[in-house]
Amino acid sequence: MKKYRDYAIITLDDNTICMNDLIESLYYSYLKNPNCIHAICVHKIHVKNNKVLLYYNWFKEYTFEFNPSFDLFAISGRGTLFPPNILNMSDENLNEIYKCINNVDVYLKYISRKRNIKIVWVPNKISFNLNQLNENNTKILRLYKNDIINNTYYIQKNEVLINVLASIFF
Repeated sequence: MKKYRDYAIITLDDNTICMNDLIESLYYSYLKNPNCIHAICVHKIHVKNNKVLLYYNWFKEYTFEFNPSFDLFAISGRGTLFPPNILNMSDENLNEIYKCINNVDVYLKYISRKRNIKIVWVPNKISFNLNQLNENNTKILRLYKNDIINNTYYIQKNEVLINVLASIFF
């Protein structure tokens, strides 16, 4: 993102199988809202009484928000477009990035919220993720599956990062 800051960048995990209109869908969404991050897969952050609820209680793979929103959490590996220089990545960000290297989506939410950048959910044909096709072998890699399989270390790490994010912005 630092090297190609003058270009829109699309991120995908290498284990994501995409429909042929993914890039087109992201691009047309970007043309409508050029100052937002555009994601094929988002979760909606669940807030109750001005408090962010645990990640486990969020609305996963949310498809009911059609406007740019601060309450959406982009899943970058499923197809996300970052407009040119929107996150303003620089060498000063490296320490923050290294702290969140296993939770890059949490970091991206933090930095986007810090810079008042909204997230847009982009309707698209379903992106099939190999994690979905091979669930037993990859459960530990999926953020929300960590809660379900009772992986205490990852649950605590995710919740700590999300709580820090929530304490800053909500």
